[in-house]
Amino acid sequence: MLTLLVSFLIALPLSAQDVSGKWTWRPGTGYDDDILIHSMTFDFKKDGKIESHIIFTDDEQDWGTATISYYLTGTYKQNGKGLNIIFNFNTANFRVESFDFNNAFKQKSKDPQFINKITAEVLDEWADELKEEGDEDDSWKSTVILSHSPKKMVLVNSDKEQFEFVKD
Repeated sequence: MLTLLVSFLIALPLSAQDVSGKWTWRPGTGYDDDILIHSMTFDFKKDGKIESHIIFTDDEQDWGTATISYYLTGTYKQNGKGLNIIFNFNTANFRVESFDFNNAFKQKSKDPQFINKITAEVLDEWADELKEEGDEDDSWKSTVILSHSPKKMVLVNSDKEQFEFVKD
């Protein structure tokens, strides 16, 4: 899932316009049956740093779903129509925003020990997935076609899916 999220965002061809500022994507649909992405925000700083924030819901099937925030930083460099981004996966930070328990677990959801256990399991799962992906390729580069205006960027990933980011 993380590979798919980042794969179309790493090397973004752009027009010569400056990309600095916050850009948000709200797709309204997920990539698979278990993940629903609510939003993805990239904040391109003037000093060449980038901060990303992704909010998604993960279907845990046994007990319900967890809504998770994922923060990541890195650097970028704009070269005319190109933008190379390298994320620093050592800065990754996952946080559980909320749980939606199914009926079988509603009563347990009032127990702080149960909440702590489930939170730890969810965070460990995502930390492990990120480590796996990072071990394969820590630069995560790809090529993306993009149209760019002052208020909108349209990205097209390698599967020809389009993603529209709007400037905040």
